[in-house]
Amino acid sequence: MSTKIEKKLKDLAGKGNVRELLETLISNYYLQEAPKIKELKDHNKELQSMLSLEKKDNLELKQSNKELNKKVETQDSEIANLEDKLKSLEQHYTYLSRDLGRLKQEYDTLKENKN
Repeated sequence: MSTKIEKKLKDLAGKGNVRELLETLISNYYLQEAPKIKELKDHNKELQSMLSLEKKDNLELKQSNKELNKKVETQDSEIANLEDKLKSLEQHYTYLSRDLGRLKQEYDTLKENKN
């Protein structure tokens, strides 16, 4: 028990038998409660330690998540670029197919005209 509290209690208790009785009661009560207080303090330290570890893990997870999000954004950008290139190639393929069909038709027409 802190000395300040003891001093205040002694002042409040007065003198004589009342004072001795109060001091005894307070001391006994404190002795009964001291192990519980220590247990609670120890448990609090344990919880603080666990909390500290959880915060550290949380920070590491946030950092990993941030890095993964950057990778996802990069890959999304690459996918978008590849999709654009694919559309462009499909369009060129369509144009070339049409041109090839038109040239084949012209060739067939020329061949028929020669015969």
